[in-house]
Amino acid sequence: MERTNSYNLRWEQLLAVRREFDRPVVTLPRLIDRDFRPREISERTMRFAEALALDVGWSGISDARARRAARMN
Repeated sequence: MERTNSYNLRWEQLLAVRREFDRPVVTLPRLIDRDFRPREISERTMRFAEALALDVGWSGISDARARRAARMN
């Protein structure tokens, strides 16, 4: 039983790594404040950048359109 749980845990970790690699790559400009110190990117800013991110299949725009359509209904 313990061996099965160990395998399941490893499989879940592998899937988590795979999901991380499958996420679209988002490049953001460096954010700085008035004193030229780096700023943290907010979660909202990151989601917005991911929605605008494009890949070969244009899935970023499709996802953004689907979210917008869901909000409109």
